Amino acid sequence: MSESCIRKTLATFPYGNIQECSCGGYYVTFGYVTLRLSYKELKSFTEALESVVNLVESDSQATSRGFRYKGNSFIES
Repeated sequence: MSESCIRKTLATFPYGNIQECSCGGYYVTFGYVTLRLSYKELKSFTEALESVVNLVESDSQATSRGFRYKGNSFIES
């Protein structure tokens, strides 16, 4: 980030924020860690997080119905 860069906060959450920089980068801060990402990297990171959340939620629902996750599919427990 150069001295002329200006960051705009796009979102905040209890543990950090996401900012867009005038130089084209995106800063994702979570606690003491900040990632500087391009738009393509931000989108890929977001898709990966969404996949994990969906998997965890599916696993939670499936295990409550007597299924468990093995490999890349659910099987009866």
